[in-house]
Amino acid sequence: MGNQPWVPNLIMPGVAKCGTTTLHDLLAAHPQVQSGLEKEIRFLMDENETQPRETDIHKNGIEGWRARYPSEVKKGAKIWIDATPQYQYQKTAHRVMNDLTKKPYILIIVRRPSDRLYSMYQYAKYHQKTIPFILDFPSFIKAIRGRPDDRLRDQTMLYNAWADTDYANFCDTWSAMVGKEKFMCVSLEDLIADQDSVLSKIASFLAIDPAAYPEAAQSQANPTVLTKSRAFRIVGGRIARHLPNTGIFRRLKDFGKQMNSGSIDRSEKADNESLLAEIDAHFADACSQVTANWGVEKL
Repeated sequence: MGNQPWVPNLIMPGVAKCGTTTLHDLLAAHPQVQSGLEKEIRFLMDENETQPRETDIHKNGIEGWRARYPSEVKKGAKIWIDATPQYQYQKTAHRVMNDLTKKPYILIIVRRPSDRLYSMYQYAKYHQKTIPFILDFPSFIKAIRGRPDDRLRDQTMLYNAWADTDYANFCDTWSAMVGKEKFMCVSLEDLIADQDSVLSKIASFLAIDPAAYPEAAQSQANPTVLTKSRAFRIVGGRIARHLPNTGIFRRLKDFGKQMNSGSIDRSEKADNESLLAEIDAHFADACSQVTANWGVEKL
């Protein structure tokens, strides 16, 4: 790509269920950061993926990426963000990043492995509701650990869940694509402990004004809830993608989600303490490498 067309200059390719929505919303509140028409633009998805968009690189070429952003943008915007955690396992995203002449910034957010995988289990059981053989957390771990269960092959995020929790490998892979000077890793635990400090470090990394974050900047939290009607969620999601993610439209989207959401069993996690500890022990070396190499403090 010698004559490289316009591309967003900040990519958040994951890690899924680690707080990408939280971090995206905090960054998008900055006056120098422009978000897309939706948080998960999914422009660099593989052709055989099950989560396509009407506009992607296969249909429109890389030039079509610009169409996934508003025609009217923030005055003085310096950073254009694409926060699509599915990129972490998309071959298309890896190929494009390697081919780009001018590399974008890569920012990823990680989370304690046991918390991430438990959140993914809740997502599969309560939100997707398409995996009947996952009855409890131990059966979920059995399905994703080692060689994943073939019945998950069409559920790409779940199929790759165990491998992608090796954050050290993930960081090495993405930093190699763009260079260490364009790569940054933060943790959800650090963000919760000291949001201002983490946002200030990100601002320095992106060369934007660290004092310009609104004091009342808030995230649209993305907790797992029970989906009452999967059909309503799918149809509503398709409609929502064509509506602006601001003002009254955002409130309407939130209202629709609330109406289709129910509570989940919050007590189950306490019954799996030994398995959760085993997961953290398994990924302890990888987490230690991340804290040592990328400035993450809590993980």
